Amino acid sequence: MNYYYLDATNTPQGPFSLEQLKALLAQNVITPQTLVAASGAATWIPIIQILASTPTPAARFSANGSYCPDCKRPVDFGCSRCAACGRLFLPQKRSPFGYFAQCISLYATFSGRATRAEYWSFALVTFLISFIICLLFPILGDAAWFLFGLCWLALIVPSLAVTWRRLHDAGYSGACYFLGLIPAVGPIILLVMTLMDSKSGPNQYGPATKYP
Repeated sequence: MNYYYLDATNTPQGPFSLEQLKALLAQNVITPQTLVAASGAATWIPIIQILASTPTPAARFSANGSYCPDCKRPVDFGCSRCAACGRLFLPQKRSPFGYFAQCISLYATFSGRATRAEYWSFALVTFLISFIICLLFPILGDAAWFLFGLCWLALIVPSLAVTWRRLHDAGYSGACYFLGLIPAVGPIILLVMTLMDSKSGPNQYGPATKYP
């Protein structure tokens, strides 16, 4: 399928294939908000909407992030655009278990950013694990305490790490985590901070995770 886009003077340009439009986007000839329309269509929509509905090739996984599907160079988690070739990365929504797995893969990674979905998905799955272990207490007896302690030790580091990254994503220093140690009001302050939406664009802690 071919597409046309509207330039700065609202003049249609094209036709282009979707891959050609991606290349123009990478070269900053057009922007994610540039209006495009398929051949024969009367409706013009931002190209970002078309890309969002197009399956994105899975990036290979690495210790520090992933690899760009186009130029194969490493990119950070949450990066919205490849710094090397300009490839646009659209935020990929995951299930709660998918976000939990991502947090485990970033086990002790305190740098970077984490969205609310990632943070609260990790919290939800952690709660479910604890709940299931509690149900096993009548069956396992004292062994359930051992299992509970083992899970707590295994999850304490990624829990701290994802909270640190969540604070980064909201525009706060990760050290604000220690505000939670203030009696009475501390946990409330920390809760409010983790509920804050992602800051748009990149910040000092990493690339954009939710908004370009």
